[in-house]
Amino acid sequence: MDYGRQMTATGVEFTSGGVRLEGDIRLPPRPAGDGAVPAVIAICGYTGIRAAHPARFARALVPRGWAVLGFDYRGSGTSDGERGRIIPAEQVEDVHAAVRFLADAPGIDSTRIGLLGWGLGGGVAIAAAAEEPLVAAVVACNPIGDGGRALRFMHRGDLAALEGAIAADRGRRARGEPSLAVPAFSIANPQPGTRAYFEEARRDDDTFVQSVTLESAEALLAFRPEETVERVAPRPLLLVHGAENDSTPSSSRARCTHGPASRRSWSSWPTAATPSGCATTTRRSCASST
Repeated sequence: MDYGRQMTATGVEFTSGGVRLEGDIRLPPRPAGDGAVPAVIAICGYTGIRAAHPARFARALVPRGWAVLGFDYRGSGTSDGERGRIIPAEQVEDVHAAVRFLADAPGIDSTRIGLLGWGLGGGVAIAAAAEEPLVAAVVACNPIGDGGRALRFMHRGDLAALEGAIAADRGRRARGEPSLAVPAFSIANPQPGTRAYFEEARRDDDTFVQSVTLESAEALLAFRPEETVERVAPRPLLLVHGAENDSTPSSSRARCTHGPASRRSWSSWPTAATPSGCATTTRRSCASST
């Protein structure tokens, strides 16, 4: 059954750093009693928009009793802000704003708000939860644990051209000039199969960011959410990595599972486990929680 056809998305607005953000919230049937339901904030990946994966995750989660909030980062989708500026620290701020908005929303159980992110959004989810005690649990799918390692992986180990462009852009900004915007996939350079998937999705929606600034590339290289993962504990953290994922190195999952977090586990999923079916696909392997 396609639950997506039966759900009503209600448009919402909130602010982050003085910037207006737009989102959609999808609600399950109200339970008996106080009517409060648990909620998930679905966090976009690199250049993602709420109409893509957040809506797909909602199709799986809302019929199971979860409210789902998807939103566009500043500068993305239909939110305000500078287009092409993808700064992970600012995206973490946007998630914090979404958590506070959702915690105050009627009918939401503010003690049961989780984060669900993928790719860059998985790293943003970890970094945001590390700083926000209102987050009760985190799921990170194919997360970026270290931006430099992830970009090196996507560029087959050779970052010389990108680093040279960033250095030149740093000088440009020092002279008071704006950061140069380049094609989004010249920074994140996925393998052909994954790239074709992304490009097909982007072709149907002109709110996707097509160009990204080199200042953003510099910020992505420096983003290391794996260094903050210990502060998620003792809250649950589930790390999921596609068994044949070719965009994010599996070492990100391994490094994020190191350490003493008390309720941390990881899973590896078959390639066929798409976001729309992730709640029902059988796991290939799962390490015990430590």
